[in-house]
Amino acid sequence: MRKIFTLVCIALAANFAFAEVFLEENFDYPIGDKITEHGWYTEYGVASEIGVTNGLSIPHYAPSNMGNAALIDCESSGVQAHKAFKEVTEGDVYTAFMLLPSINNKKGYFFTLRDKNTSTEYNFNARVFIDADYHIGLTFADNKKAVFSEEVLDYAAPCLVVVKYSILEGKNNDCVSLYLLKETAKEEPASPTIGPLYDSAKKDINPANIVLRGYDSNGWLIVDGVRVASSWKEAVLWNEETGIGITSCETGNSEGFLYNCLGSCLGEYSEELLQRQPHGVYVIRTGNSSRKVLR
Repeated sequence: MRKIFTLVCIALAANFAFAEVFLEENFDYPIGDKITEHGWYTEYGVASEIGVTNGLSIPHYAPSNMGNAALIDCESSGVQAHKAFKEVTEGDVYTAFMLLPSINNKKGYFFTLRDKNTSTEYNFNARVFIDADYHIGLTFADNKKAVFSEEVLDYAAPCLVVVKYSILEGKNNDCVSLYLLKETAKEEPASPTIGPLYDSAKKDINPANIVLRGYDSNGWLIVDGVRVASSWKEAVLWNEETGIGITSCETGNSEGFLYNCLGSCLGEYSEELLQRQPHGVYVIRTGNSSRKVLR
């Protein structure tokens, strides 16, 4: 009996060791704060302009409706916001996060993994892009080699992005993949949306940071519910809650329509309607144009 009990304990320990959560970030900070006030850092010790806004929700994704979210609406070249986690030296690293691309008029990457090397030797691998036509993209480490999905993202509906970084034996042969989901999947899909991609001309990394990068002060990208883990199951954490529904408005109102950061239409825009809302960031859409307002 003692032998059987020991074997069971060993099996359970191996299972827990395999499914390790390296980082969970729900941005549970006051709206309007900068994330560098709450455990995020920049390479040169200056404040990031990436702030905190209302949180997001995805059907069956456990971090939904927990805390708030990060609002990337700045051009922060050189002051990207980092958050560190335990350095990973083997296996797969899955990073899941909710994304709402409310306003985007320029191609650039807004998320990446990073090693823990010094400020003169670090590497950004698994760079996640979005272009002006709302296609999501991925590259191993070379911006010119970014591959984009054919699917057009909905600016009013959050999606779930999962980035997989695979550490492989050998030199300069690691690979990255990206999965784009409307709701949480209990199991890893058979094929990724993009990838696997590798680049023998670029260095492999041992992931140790997530990085949020602003590249356009006229854009508005919201990231929430970041989970970094060694398995799909732990990164893409399932629950039975269904999350919110996304609503839209009929076109035609000359004043536009007011949307909250979850992508739900609140009605025809008026200053009175805006002032009735909780404090946060909102979007006014008129035809094909959009502008941000802070309540």
